[in-house]
Amino acid sequence: MKNVCEELEARGIDISRMVALDFFARKGDWQASQYARKVKKIYAWEIKKNHKKDLIKNLPENAKITIGDSFSLAKIPKYFNLFDLIVLDNPMNCYANSMYCEHFEALPLIPILLKDNGVIVFNVKLSPYNLSMHSEWEKRRNIFYNVKDSKNLSLDFINKFYSEYFKKLGYKINFLFTKHRKQEKDLYYVVISVIREDK
Repeated sequence: MKNVCEELEARGIDISRMVALDFFARKGDWQASQYARKVKKIYAWEIKKNHKKDLIKNLPENAKITIGDSFSLAKIPKYFNLFDLIVLDNPMNCYANSMYCEHFEALPLIPILLKDNGVIVFNVKLSPYNLSMHSEWEKRRNIFYNVKDSKNLSLDFINKFYSEYFKKLGYKINFLFTKHRKQEKDLYYVVISVIREDK
């Protein structure tokens, strides 16, 4: 995430003026710790109550921490079009009793939450380990990416897919880049800067 912030700044993005949302905040000691003190303000949403103490400890004093279901919080009007930067450190599988999968249900909420222009950061796994042993996850990936087999995606495919995806959401693409996450050889950040098409 540190490298993502450096790349954004090199591309002329002033992170210090941004209001950020950490959609899957967890303890705030991993991803958010790399950008929370760089942004103007950070909102941290986390479903597990037992992470609240860690969030308070790990995030700046001006952080707005909310314990609750991020998917429900996203539909509260006070959060509409509030954010310049949205980070989805999404789980890699299905979760919440298979209600959600990866970032597939979170991305459609971007037009509700993001200002007219902003940056979105999320995780993509090119070759999930033992995907075929998780039939629901495999099915959801195949449907989302509109492919017969999502076990081995390429970076070229990812770049094209998400460029088209955000265009369909009503955005022009300023830029899109990927950054490898070193803990796994096939795990990447997708970082995309967008502006609403009608602006």
